[in-house]
Amino acid sequence: MRNADEVSDKDSTTSSAPTKEEEQAFTTPTTQPIVKEEKKSSLVLKRNTSGPVSTFLCRLWFFSGLLLTWPPFCLIMAPFYFLHKWFGFDPNSTFLGQLFRWSNRLVIQSNPFWKIRTDYLVDKEKLPKSQKKCVFICNHQSNMDPFVLVSGPLPIEVKWVAKSELFSLPFGGWMMKMAGDVPIRFKSKKLDDMSTEKESVKRGMDRLKKYLTDDASIFFFPEGRRNNDPDTLLEFKRGAFVLALETQADIVPMAMYGSYFMWPTGASLPCPGGCQVVFGEPISVQGMTLEKDLEKLTLLAREKVEELYHVAREKYYNWK
Repeated sequence: MRNADEVSDKDSTTSSAPTKEEEQAFTTPTTQPIVKEEKKSSLVLKRNTSGPVSTFLCRLWFFSGLLLTWPPFCLIMAPFYFLHKWFGFDPNSTFLGQLFRWSNRLVIQSNPFWKIRTDYLVDKEKLPKSQKKCVFICNHQSNMDPFVLVSGPLPIEVKWVAKSELFSLPFGGWMMKMAGDVPIRFKSKKLDDMSTEKESVKRGMDRLKKYLTDDASIFFFPEGRRNNDPDTLLEFKRGAFVLALETQADIVPMAMYGSYFMWPTGASLPCPGGCQVVFGEPISVQGMTLEKDLEKLTLLAREKVEELYHVAREKYYNWK
């Protein structure tokens, strides 16, 4: 497994032009309706109305926790990263990724102002328990989503796709790089502008495909961006499904509800709240091909996530 620097340098000079599927992977949605629920429960306000004291304490816990965990975990990861880069230790950065996720998990699970629940509409035995090639997909509601998912719901280490700017964050961004996560460069910082740099997409897709062929798992938010309305499900981009078909990797659908209220779009800081996560039945792509089944698979996966989304929403509002 090549490390991030080697892949970026080599691919930027020798890779072929991006294919049509790769150019569309993060920018072109399938033609399907947006799910919209007009009525919003009054419980939204009830469940997410918190006083200034609890809000302050929640934020203090979160940021002080990151300040206490990120620097030491970054120092712990550094020697293993150099062993990985120079001597091929931990070729898929599985151990390095686990260290980074653990640093976040400690902060999220210990925060008394957050509650995260996970339910399964599938026999847990059908979910991967060790590293294997899988593509995990989930709807995207807020900045809180990655923190929620690494706090416990995900059963194995996965590699994430993220905006390239995040990799420059002190400690956290450095650990993302050491963990083997994949940066994608966007042309604009505007929320509704999903145009990407073609070579960045090409390099990212190559790295993700390499992970899958090496029996590592990856994670996608196929909506492509955070949703500014928790009661909608945006159209899906094709990138996750192109990779699943090319590598014959199973797709594990998930959905969440509630993270939007923990960290609303446009808000600079998180708030007290809770999130419901639901896992669904893995989708097998055996016998499918990229040429014939890309659209079909994208629609099927979106239907599964939509079903899970409604279950997660209902469970969220039925919390005792």
